[in-house]
Amino acid sequence: MKGKKGDAGTNIAALILLIALFIILFMLSIPTDLREDLLPGSSSGINTDESNRDKNIDSGTVLLSAAPGKVTPFEETTIIKDLVPALLYSRLEKDTLDIATSISLERNLFTEVDRTFNFDLVDTENIKNLDLFFFAVSGEGKLKIELNGELVFEDTIDSSKIPIKLTVNELKNRNKLRFISTRGFFSDDYKLNDVKLIINRRLENKLASRDFSLTENEKDGLEDVTLNYFVNCLSLDEQGSLEINLNNRLLFNDIIFCDSGINKLDISPDRVKSGLNNMEFRINRGDYQLDDIEIELNIGEKSFPKYNFELEDDDLDRIVGICDSGFDRCLRECDFDCDTDSCFDSCTDDCELDFDCEKDSDVFLRVDFKEERKETRKRAKITINEETISFDTIDPFYERDISDFLVRGNNIIKIVPQNSFEVKLMRVFLDRSNN
Repeated sequence: MKGKKGDAGTNIAALILLIALFIILFMLSIPTDLREDLLPGSSSGINTDESNRDKNIDSGTVLLSAAPGKVTPFEETTIIKDLVPALLYSRLEKDTLDIATSISLERNLFTEVDRTFNFDLVDTENIKNLDLFFFAVSGEGKLKIELNGELVFEDTIDSSKIPIKLTVNELKNRNKLRFISTRGFFSDDYKLNDVKLIINRRLENKLASRDFSLTENEKDGLEDVTLNYFVNCLSLDEQGSLEINLNNRLLFNDIIFCDSGINKLDISPDRVKSGLNNMEFRINRGDYQLDDIEIELNIGEKSFPKYNFELEDDDLDRIVGICDSGFDRCLRECDFDCDTDSCFDSCTDDCELDFDCEKDSDVFLRVDFKEERKETRKRAKITINEETISFDTIDPFYERDISDFLVRGNNIIKIVPQNSFEVKLMRVFLDRSNN
């Protein structure tokens, strides 16, 4: 009997051991969060303070919410805006128009003999000079020439009078040129060869306009602006002057010097704006091409992302308390009205009751970083209006009470990173959980 009882006890112990082993294996096989929930006194794996904090943000007043994305440390950057070359000219261009290969005007005792030729012209308003050229092979006496019915020449012909200058005031698209011989016994026949018109036109393209644009970040970080250009003189017949305007304001006006190399013109950053800018190049005379035109922008620290948010009067009162001048005035009146300590104490109690001096809110800055597989260091300075704070953390977020740095109305926050990292979300919010 004793042997059987001993065997039974051994079997029960073995069974208990097997059950315990099974429970251990089961606990090891299930997920960690479920195992921690089943074990008494263990952590749930959830940061309850963090969870409550997110609820406070959601339930409070969010003054700013932004997603800056990746931020990188300051490096001075030069940006080049290339402009299309500009061809500027005001020059005389010569053209030749053939009228006739040969003209014969026979003498006549009683009547004048004439020959008439029609010719077409374009761009007559820019014609500055019109000369008639020919070779007089033979002939004596006076020769008359009319242009569009107007007498423009009446004289004998010799080489010193060739070419004959014609008036340009009455020129038309369709014109008539008439040669007339004089009457008389002793006049020889006129024979003229290679009759042609020499036309001098003033061709002008005195103004060239070029546009370039700046982003808001480029404008915010703008430290220096330089205009670079090279003047290629296509003709040395006339020396002109160059005028440069930026956004309808004069930048430069001076005589053009050829072969002077690259010209550099410093521009105040205040003269350019975010968005579209217009630059005009103008000459008075000459023939030039402006090459290698570029706007050189030096961008500095100001290009770091910055954000604005408004702090209304009611929100500011919650941060600093509502005493201000009203509470101070109430205390002064107590001091003036009361003669005894008990009266004064009672009066100041009423003031505190009327003016709730206790603040009931704080303003927090919360920066959430992008989740990384391994812990990465995030270092930055944050300017809040005129104040600067900094962080150096490996945590997934950074949070700070910034109540003391804020002002009524517009507030500005700027991130100045010391290394590269990514900001998933940045928020500024009113928090009443601690009051």
